[in-house]
Amino acid sequence: MAYEVLKQIGGREYRYRVESYRDPETGRVRNRWTYIGRASDEAPVVKRRRPAPQTRNLLIEAFLRLIDRVPWSELTAGAIAAEAGVAHGTFYRYFHDRQELLDHCTRQANEMLDARLVELTAIAPTVDQERARLRAWVVDIMRRPVAPAGLMRTWAELALASLRRTRRRARIAAFSAYIAALRERGYAVVLGEPRPLAIALTFQLEMLSRRTAHEQALLSEDEYIAAAETFDRLLFWRPP
Repeated sequence: MAYEVLKQIGGREYRYRVESYRDPETGRVRNRWTYIGRASDEAPVVKRRRPAPQTRNLLIEAFLRLIDRVPWSELTAGAIAAEAGVAHGTFYRYFHDRQELLDHCTRQANEMLDARLVELTAIAPTVDQERARLRAWVVDIMRRPVAPAGLMRTWAELALASLRRTRRRARIAAFSAYIAALRERGYAVVLGEPRPLAIALTFQLEMLSRRTAHEQALLSEDEYIAAAETFDRLLFWRPP
């Protein structure tokens, strides 16, 4: 049986005739290649492989899009690769399995949470400026959650208790330090230790984030304003 194939050498394509025959000495089937000629006289076509970081990012973005509409239990590596527009096997060049990809996205979300919490340390020169800054911060973190809604729903589906504790501890520690700093500047009057109030602020933030994730709907403008007002009153309230 004979057939033609194209081989790319140096960016150019060449035609070969491949004929199968049985070696009379060994009895094995071998292929005989016969050069026919160049496939075309056009300029060489150089196929460039997509850079590795770009492919990795395509897979991450595809994963985040998919978990926004597909439950974790139904998500497969093949579906992620198809969503990213790459071959199924390409997925395994970058991630061992979907759990490793989930872990990667979780670490990214935790790093983003840490970055947003650090913003609390940039306290404004006056109490009025700081109140305005905090209100804007609360609204912004509600509008642009540090973790996509689909990722948060996946955490809930998998019941990742240790992850919830880690993120909660980070929020409580950041708010405790922020409250202490406000008190040192005389911006806020907080009786007792900052931690109880920090826990209250943390639960408020978590409640709003969960609602956005599980109801798959953004808060209304009135709810953004109410959230900012709640933080403002809890932190800057002064006894009569």
